[in-house]
Amino acid sequence: MIQVAFVKPSGEIDYISSPGSDGLITNREYYNGNLAVHISYDENAVEFIKTNVWDFEREEWTTRPSLPSDFHTWENGRWNFQSESFWEAMRKRRNSLLTASDWTQMGDAPLTEIEKEQWRMYRQSLRDVPINNTSATTLAGINWPEQP
Repeated sequence: MIQVAFVKPSGEIDYISSPGSDGLITNREYYNGNLAVHISYDENAVEFIKTNVWDFEREEWTTRPSLPSDFHTWENGRWNFQSESFWEAMRKRRNSLLTASDWTQMGDAPLTEIEKEQWRMYRQSLRDVPINNTSATTLAGINWPEQP
């Protein structure tokens, strides 16, 4: 038995399939724009997709570096950081933290003036997260302020 890796033009594996018969999908032929490459049935498909890329020039599998973060895509033989999607995710998390602390700024919040000021400073620190973390490439790499 075989598995078939369907390879995108970038060399990245689109998906792996197990045909009902070894002869159903011809090795190194194109199907719907993807190159079909036979691989061993023993390969763990999930791990194989994570660690291998097809080198079209050498016509062989090569190992690629691990995915640096969820905000990287494989392009032109290397991982490229997708800053727009990263900052969108960061803003979503920051806005959620701001929303969760909105109550602290209400006139009838059961807080002292000192506590309200601490929360105001925390909320300003949340707004400053993008300015203070320009080199971050993961959400875990962001220096998030602590709640009072």
